Amino acid sequence: MSRQLEKKSSTKFIKYIFYLFVLLNVQSCKTYKLTANKEDIPKQDFDINLVGESPNYSEIKYWVEHPQKEMHYASMPKNYTDSLFNFNPTIDVFFVHPTLYFKGNRWNADIHDQKLNENIGNSAIKYQASVFLGIANIYAPHYRQMHIHSYSDLKNGYPAYDIAYLDVKNAFLYYWKNYNKTKKFILAGHSQGTNHSERLLKEIILQNDTMKNLLLISYLAGMPIKQSHEDFPACTSTDQLNCFLSWRTLAEGYFPNDWTINDSISCVNPISW
Repeated sequence: MSRQLEKKSSTKFIKYIFYLFVLLNVQSCKTYKLTANKEDIPKQDFDINLVGESPNYSEIKYWVEHPQKEMHYASMPKNYTDSLFNFNPTIDVFFVHPTLYFKGNRWNADIHDQKLNENIGNSAIKYQASVFLGIANIYAPHYRQMHIHSYSDLKNGYPAYDIAYLDVKNAFLYYWKNYNKTKKFILAGHSQGTNHSERLLKEIILQNDTMKNLLLISYLAGMPIKQSHEDFPACTSTDQLNCFLSWRTLAEGYFPNDWTINDSISCVNPISW
């Protein structure tokens, strides 16, 4: 009986988070640009000497959201009374924020850019990661995100992507060693954050049996995702765990000219359940 109750509780949790995560992504996507203006593109090629110092994740200041921070960007709606709220959650969320670095002369954002860091908190954390507040502990690292133009200029984009991913990987490994303490966890990302989360899944989490067994579910929104591990498929029902959800929405009538129609990209329709 206890296992049935645990299953029912997990199902309610996953459905609740799924719909809220969809809603907040839809609301927040309208603020994100897909391309950079020409005058905002870095003028020089990628230079490893210009990426700046790497973040030290033992310092709370390098986390945009963290249970131990004094000031939180994630906040509950006024008069929130949902019965799922828990002041001492036993589940963690590792959240990787989307691209918000649209203007700058470097291929990777300065980890000390205060204006950019505040924008990350006031947009991606406030309108996306906050969906988990009161249900799970939120761990969201600052990282040297790559410039949005990296998606167009692959020569410079690939090394910038590797720098950004290195930070995300180091943040997760620090979280795992120091904060997880055998708790179940969720991996969630959006846009560039999804690219890094997918790679983290493939290279780190799914290669480690303990990590894989503690991972409840992964939200990989806003990027084309292919299933890459037979033990971690795309979700097919509302009560399924140990799987991932992925979808990508575009404006009505718009079809990117670099897309082809095929069935290799996973998609869980957010409104089909």
